[in-house]
Amino acid sequence: MAGGQVRINSNGSWGTNRSLQVSSGGHVTLQAQANTTDSYTFDGWYVGSTKYSSDPVYQVQINDTITYVAKFKKLVVVTAHSSTSEGGNVRINGGTWGQLKTSSIYQGTQVTLEVQENSGYQFEGWYNTETGQKVSSSKTYQFSLNATGNTAVFYANFIN
Repeated sequence: MAGGQVRINSNGSWGTNRSLQVSSGGHVTLQAQANTTDSYTFDGWYVGSTKYSSDPVYQVQINDTITYVAKFKKLVVVTAHSSTSEGGNVRINGGTWGQLKTSSIYQGTQVTLEVQENSGYQFEGWYNTETGQKVSSSKTYQFSLNATGNTAVFYANFIN
C-alpha cells in the first residue's frame, strides 16, 4: 500500500488499483486514503500530468474512457546539525540559524543546507549521518530529497 489506497464509490473496496465501467454521462465518486503511518499525504487526482482535484473525495461525470490516478507524496523529516556547539550554525531551506534544525519536506523536493562558521572554526564538509559518507565540501549543499525512510539526517563538520 506504499502511498495509499483508492476506491470508486463509497460501497467499493479499498485497494491500490480499482476500475469501474460506467455509462456515458454517469457519475462516480473517487476516494483516496493516504498511508499516514508511513508519512504519506494525498497530492491529487491526475489524468496524465494534469491535476484535476486536490480533494481526496472527487465526484466526476464520466463521458469517455478515462484513467484517473491518485498521487501521494511522502513527507520526510530532514535534520541538520553542527558537529560541535562551538563550530557554527546550520539552516535548512533559508530558515533560521541554529545548531540543530529540522524541517518536514516532501520527497523529491529540492533541499538547501547551509552553514555559518563561528570565529576560530572552519567548515570541513556535510555528512549523511545514516551512511557516514561526506556528501559535500561546499558551505551550501543542494540536493533532491530521496530518503529511504521517514528521516534524513545530515551534520556539518567543523574543525578548530
